[in-house]
Amino acid sequence: MNTVLRSRLLNTVVLLLLVFNLLAIGIFWWQKWKDAPPNQKNEGASAFLIEQLQFDSAQLIAFKQLQQVHQQKIRNAKDSMRMAKDRFFDLIDQDSASEAALKLASTNAAEKQIQLDRITFQFFKDVQALCNAEQKVKFKQVIREALRIMGRPGPPPHNGSMFENNRPDDRRPDGPPPPEDESNHNRRPPPPRD
Repeated sequence: MNTVLRSRLLNTVVLLLLVFNLLAIGIFWWQKWKDAPPNQKNEGASAFLIEQLQFDSAQLIAFKQLQQVHQQKIRNAKDSMRMAKDRFFDLIDQDSASEAALKLASTNAAEKQIQLDRITFQFFKDVQALCNAEQKVKFKQVIREALRIMGRPGPPPHNGSMFENNRPDDRRPDGPPPPEDESNHNRRPPPPRD
């Protein structure tokens, strides 16, 4: 077999393997998306809240209206924040950006993030206002999970700790064990051998 024919055969085999790989990945991705539970198909926190709070038809209509207004406000705020961050990072191109200019641009970008968070906060307050007494109890239980689904950290636990497992009732009553030998506690390890 000459080298040209061998080269063509090798190229054809590689191309076929590439096509089959892409096809297999596509089928795998499609199957995974098709079999995903409803709240994982880009419905996110809203679908989660609807499912958990079990809105009636009037609440559902009001929720959808709130959601549409919220999404428009979020789009506008994100556009505004993106422009503010672009202006901030455009300062990289300047040879000598002053500290005042950096502070002003970064403060502006931070204010846009605060605005975005306040819009989301108000949306959830409005959703909470839609709830009846029983749903409000459930709302308090599921809001952290809804925030996690949205990609934001939830509020800190009620005891002020950033780590939920760090509550006094979760710790051992006697605390950590003491070091085995206090005299060895401050001793350095031996130097490495060559």
